[in-house]
Amino acid sequence: MQGDAFFRGESPMHFTASKLAKKLRELEIPFAVTGGMALSPHNYRRYTDDVDVIVRPEDWKRFKERWLGLGYVEVFKGSKAVRDTEHDVKIDVLLTGGFPGDGKPKEFAFPDPARPGVVSDLPGVPIVTLETLIELKIASGKTALGRQRKDYADVIELIRHNRLQESFARGLDAYVSQEFLALLNESRLLNEHPGDSLPE
Repeated sequence: MQGDAFFRGESPMHFTASKLAKKLRELEIPFAVTGGMALSPHNYRRYTDDVDVIVRPEDWKRFKERWLGLGYVEVFKGSKAVRDTEHDVKIDVLLTGGFPGDGKPKEFAFPDPARPGVVSDLPGVPIVTLETLIELKIASGKTALGRQRKDYADVIELIRHNRLQESFARGLDAYVSQEFLALLNESRLLNEHPGDSLPE
């Protein structure tokens, strides 16, 4: 089954991420995988059917100029997102300087993957750090209300699986630190009452 292959690291999404990483490295483009693909390396396993990557706008332009029509197509004409035609997997692109959630200007933007502290030192494809992943999840959920339940549920599971405490908030951007502490409290309530549901 596809889910089994995903959790073994042998899914089309993993092959897509590895192939993309190789081509970005050939162009000397800094990048980091985030979203659902970044959860498992940070101790929370959940299935996802796409690949999310953070990259600088000028670098993504170079990638598309080089590779569109050669194994990649735009999801629609002019879209940031592309599809890996070999593995039939969508690649969602988060451009440095853009804004999570509703896309409107706010105090938190997608980071530069070349900046220290954004990419983890885990082996394999470059993955965002746990801090960056949680920041992105909370920043998205704050203003994209249709995604809030899923994004906040992911943060709660990351808290639980990594046994995070209040001190973790000190390393987070001020835009998300209070929401992190609220979700930490939610995680503790769930630990005390495991039959309860995650927050709406």
